[in-house]
Amino acid sequence: MSWIDGTRARLRLLFSRQGAELRITEEFRFHIEMEAERLVREAGLDPEEARRCALVTFGGVGKHEEALRDGRGLAWLAGMSLDVKLGLRMLAKYPGLSLVGVLEMAIAVAISVVSFGIIYTFIDPTLPLDEGDRIVAIQNLDAQRSDDGRRTHLHDLPTWRETLTAVEELGAYRTVSRNLITRDGPPESRRIAEMTASGFRVARVPPVLGRYLDEQDESRGAPPVVVIGYDVWQSRFAGEPDVVGRTLQLGARLHTIVGVMPQGFALPVNHRLWTPLGLDPSAFKRGEAPAIEVFGRLRPNATLSEADAQLRTIGQRLATQYPETHEFIRPRIMPYAHAFLDSPDLAWRLHFVQLLVSMLLVVIGTNVAILVYARTATRMGEIAVRTALGASRSRVVAQISAEAMVLSAAAAMLGLGAGAFALQ
Repeated sequence: MSWIDGTRARLRLLFSRQGAELRITEEFRFHIEMEAERLVREAGLDPEEARRCALVTFGGVGKHEEALRDGRGLAWLAGMSLDVKLGLRMLAKYPGLSLVGVLEMAIAVAISVVSFGIIYTFIDPTLPLDEGDRIVAIQNLDAQRSDDGRRTHLHDLPTWRETLTAVEELGAYRTVSRNLITRDGPPESRRIAEMTASGFRVARVPPVLGRYLDEQDESRGAPPVVVIGYDVWQSRFAGEPDVVGRTLQLGARLHTIVGVMPQGFALPVNHRLWTPLGLDPSAFKRGEAPAIEVFGRLRPNATLSEADAQLRTIGQRLATQYPETHEFIRPRIMPYAHAFLDSPDLAWRLHFVQLLVSMLLVVIGTNVAILVYARTATRMGEIAVRTALGASRSRVVAQISAEAMVLSAAAAMLGLGAGAFALQ
């Protein structure tokens, strides 16, 4: 039998142990009956005496079963099962040490789960939207100024919409603060997203009531309108279904509510109120318009590298046409969520936190190992008895290791559950 056939046989035995045991019993019964029939035929013994002699000649059935299990790879499975059961009994026998070890490791695992979950959210963030990984942000980097390195020119938005074919539904927004005043509740300062209508189409999230903004709302002279978030609808209007068409005051102006977005929707950055972005590029000189943030969605089959290549070409053309404002401007495109985490110090800080959390795991794991060793040191008499009864050193070590694995498994399940709950 080749090693491949042997491995396949052991795998079958691992998952069908009961059938293997039945085949072993049937095989021994067959050999004993054949020997008994031979004694009846050749020695003239009666069947009962012949069977007794066959059993004596064959030897202890249990001994042969154990040897066959060893040969077929089943002994280790039975030994592991016994070690795990003994490990559970030892945890119950020393409840104080077991509780301290489990809680200590569970806390470390929970801290690690929460820490690494948050860290990897920062390292590789994604938007919880339909194809959120294809939503991108576009920025202008100023090679001369670090304090204004991400200023996006309002005049560039129409150019990008016309020539950046790899990106569709280019939208823009800026954040302003206004006092929210309604009939119910005191005035409160709120961050408001003045956003283009295309920004809602990028998100692909329909409102629960009414509509979201459209291009007509952005035109000069259009009546002021607002889209409100779910929490504003609940806290300020008690979730009344006829809220669309009612008014609220933002700063000094009354706005008509045209839609309500669903719970959890907070695009662009944790906003809950949206008004039209009514900035007209023709009303400002180049380089003097208010700063805006631009985002969009990659077209089907378009890649980020293709969009970046197009954007660089557009940037070079703008630098040639408008050297007074764009000579040192370097446009770039990136996944939307990355635009808010682009700090030169962020990466090493996150990796430093990872190192600290890993060191915490090592320290706590060492403490638990010392506890396990201390408990083992009190069982020298038990270990000596087991050794005297024939247990090998490897069997004793395997049994102690199984106890540690049971302790670790209990701590891991508790810690993973607590960490998942905390992250939610």
